[in-house]
Amino acid sequence: MDDADGPQTTAICMPAFAEELQEHIVVEQNIISQSAQVALDAALVGTRWTGVVEGEFGQASTQFHYISSAVAVWNVLEVWGGDVKDVVVFDEQNHIVARNVKLLQRLGADNGKRFEIDHDITEIQRTILSYPVTALYGRGASLTTEGDEGGETQYLDFAAVEWSTASGDPTNKPLGQAWVGDPQALQKYGRQYEGELLHREGIWQDQDIEDPELLLQKTWEHLPKVSVPEVHYRLSVHLLEHMAGYDHEKVSLGDTARAIDRQFSKPIEIQTRIIAVEYDLTDIEGTAMVEMGQFLSVHEEDDRIDRIEADIDRNRGKWDSEAQPITNERYPNIKPQTPANARAEGGFQVIQLYWDYSNEVYVHYYEVYGSQVKDFVPDRQHLLWRGKVGAFAHNVETDQQWYYRIRAVNTHGTASDFTHEVTASTVRVITDDLLFGEDLAARLRELNEVSRIIGENGVDFDQISEVAKNIIQQEARTYTDEEIEEKRQELMQEIAKKAGLEYVDGQLQLKVDQADFDNLQNTVIDLNSTINDIEIDIANKVDAEWVDGRLLTKADKDNTYTIEQVDNALNAKVSLTEYDVDKDGFIIRFEDNETAIIQNAEQIEQRATRTEFEELEDNVGGISTRLSDAETAITQSAEAISLIATKTESLDERVTANKSSIEINAEAIEQKVSLSEYETDQDTLNQRIGSAESLIQQNADEILQRVTVTEFEGLQISGRNLVLNSAFKGGSGDYWSGFFSIADEGTFSDHSALFVAHLLDHAI
Repeated sequence: MDDADGPQTTAICMPAFAEELQEHIVVEQNIISQSAQVALDAALVGTRWTGVVEGEFGQASTQFHYISSAVAVWNVLEVWGGDVKDVVVFDEQNHIVARNVKLLQRLGADNGKRFEIDHDITEIQRTILSYPVTALYGRGASLTTEGDEGGETQYLDFAAVEWSTASGDPTNKPLGQAWVGDPQALQKYGRQYEGELLHREGIWQDQDIEDPELLLQKTWEHLPKVSVPEVHYRLSVHLLEHMAGYDHEKVSLGDTARAIDRQFSKPIEIQTRIIAVEYDLTDIEGTAMVEMGQFLSVHEEDDRIDRIEADIDRNRGKWDSEAQPITNERYPNIKPQTPANARAEGGFQVIQLYWDYSNEVYVHYYEVYGSQVKDFVPDRQHLLWRGKVGAFAHNVETDQQWYYRIRAVNTHGTASDFTHEVTASTVRVITDDLLFGEDLAARLRELNEVSRIIGENGVDFDQISEVAKNIIQQEARTYTDEEIEEKRQELMQEIAKKAGLEYVDGQLQLKVDQADFDNLQNTVIDLNSTINDIEIDIANKVDAEWVDGRLLTKADKDNTYTIEQVDNALNAKVSLTEYDVDKDGFIIRFEDNETAIIQNAEQIEQRATRTEFEELEDNVGGISTRLSDAETAITQSAEAISLIATKTESLDERVTANKSSIEINAEAIEQKVSLSEYETDQDTLNQRIGSAESLIQQNADEILQRVTVTEFEGLQISGRNLVLNSAFKGGSGDYWSGFFSIADEGTFSDHSALFVAHLLDHAI
């Protein structure tokens, strides 16, 4: 073709075997109860093609009479079943060395493939050829009529046969009716006329049938084939099998697949075979087209005349012969019973099927249908075997599960119902390919071959060298518990050395420098010594003693007053009163300084001297200072002592003998000091003796001082530290304190009293 785009050449390539076989004629061949291989060889005799049958198809009969080899091959398909595949074999020089026509159980497989919109379908087209027939007239063999020369030929019909569903027939057909119809097809495709539905009628003819009942049965069996529209689907798809990881999406001619498109007003949901795959070799993924369903008969040639001629030629011998031999057709056409007790048993690479063999003479053979898809609908594509025995061995690969259904067929081709679905699986063999994948398994096999260490059946001890055997024997010796423990100790010591730790008594501990440890230990000893000195000094100053960790004062029963006595004591105290007067003697400033007398409770005497009082004041002040210093020292050492204790604990109690634990009097150091107070006014002397108890509490981290006042009733003044600046060595009149002096001693209200005089000669 030459147009605006330039000259173009279009080549349409047809299958070589179809064209070549169409040009060869099979003159005469009669095949009686032979296998499919015999029939295929007869169809191809005299051509360059060789027939190859793969599968079990049983035995059947047919005739080839002046037909092409191509028509003869299709006739084999119709009688024995299966699918045809043409194969051309090339040698290394690309020379054709063989041409084969293979008869297979089926082309493709049922792998559960699904075509779906938005997945791998870009376009889907449904073509329906809707010429359904709802009723058929049956015509059989020609009838011989007497005295009807030159008239029209009459053919056998089944008008004299009656069917009734009440008698078990598939439908109702009254006597005198020469056609049989399908009520369900009538309701779906019948034509409305005056309130009724009219049948769409057709004719089915088989001039080999001479029995009216058989003619009715065959006509009824043909009716479902023509009572539904012819449907064809054409899909524009992506062949995903060419993409990595999509091997399971592979599509082949003859595969059983599903096509789903629910966007139509009448959704497309089909399961049928792929009858054509079309694509451009230069762009496979972009141009792939898949056809499914049926080939539309509108595109087929009208071969009715050819078929009539073939029938005449095929039956000419019957007309010419005076007697007819007994053939399969002479057996009664009774529908066989469904095979009973069907079961399947899986083996290594075979699945064995069993069922009960029927003793009905009209059962001609059994058919086994199988698929790897559960709940499959048996079809011609699923036919696995045809034979006359009650068992079948299906050879498959390992690790496969198959589902089967079986039926019986009589001599007229009438089939029984299918058995229930049975299933079985072959043994799963764990191979290197399954464990590691094909690529890695192949690599492992190469390595095994090169190394010659690991054979196909694993490692053999004989393959190991003597040196390796000796090493294995040495390493396999038995160790005692002592050896294991010794090795464990070595490993732990090595770990401790690398980590900078010490391994002591089964535990890892921090390592401490000996010099640091000695310094800490000396510091602890010094602190303990200092604390002991402080304790002794405190006990001496307060005239007490340590008992069970507590500091207790020495109490004199005769000189100690009870609380009740204190409650009845004199309410008197010594006061220091200062007066500032002018030249006329008027008081211009008055100060009253209450004198607090601090006295040791156990050492109070009737009189006190000035010297002793001053000495005690100095001593108590010194003790207070030393206690304050001790508190500061202990507080400053608290963190050091805590650090020593912490480090000692981290050494896992190895330094427990040097642990510093300062516990000073769990119930505190108690010291009692009496305070006597005296109050006087200008006219009378009222005495009140109060005792102030001073409680000094010393803990590990602090020293607390608490003073509790206890009044003692009737406590008499002794000779120590009663009044400041008064030693009383010369008696009570020896006291002088600025503006005051003691004038006299005596009693007042039955109580002892001191009378004080002002230096300006004013009596108080």
